[in-house]
Amino acid sequence: MWTDEELRELETCAARLLAQVRESDGFEQVSAQVAEAQAVDAGLVAVMTAGLVKSFGMYREPRYLRQEAYVWEALDGVRRARVRPLSGLLLYWAGGDVSPYVPQEVWGQGLVEHHYEETATENALDYSATNFDTCGGFGLGSVGDALLELAEDRGLRELEVFAPLEKLLVVRSLQCAREAVRKAVESEAFRALPREASFQVLAMPGHDAPACLLWRTP
Repeated sequence: MWTDEELRELETCAARLLAQVRESDGFEQVSAQVAEAQAVDAGLVAVMTAGLVKSFGMYREPRYLRQEAYVWEALDGVRRARVRPLSGLLLYWAGGDVSPYVPQEVWGQGLVEHHYEETATENALDYSATNFDTCGGFGLGSVGDALLELAEDRGLRELEVFAPLEKLLVVRSLQCAREAVRKAVESEAFRALPREASFQVLAMPGHDAPACLLWRTP
């Protein structure tokens, strides 16, 4: 469904998909969903920002940390556990367990010693460990509702306009998430995270989709 390259330039990808939607057969039958895909939703950005700030606080709670999140060190003859700093956060667009499998929520996974590189052919992501089980998260609001409306209607799924419109809605949600991340990293909750100075926020917009970079520390 996705190529690695198209997720690197979200504005370009959105413009191309919107033009394709407008030229596709069945455009008139999905006017409500197209309206949701016209631009970045400021309301969804606000919801995502609040969800991210809340999640940043949860990521520090011991009950969410995995065993591999700790390093044991000896200090004055006493072994103490130190939380390994996060090098990045991977946001994952999750769908339902049954059909339709369109994204409905975004979940976070803390990365340790990760490496992300954009090559000529792929967005390569590798990491040595994850600090916490997936926790926190937030919904996709009206964009998620539009995705579900499209996917649940067999007649709409068979239209030519379905494929580009589905992708466009997901891209809009990625753009909203990017704006939300830029706001959320200004919070005290983010500053309190045990993290490396060089930090990245990545997104994976669905099962088997490539990762893409949303934000990195300046």
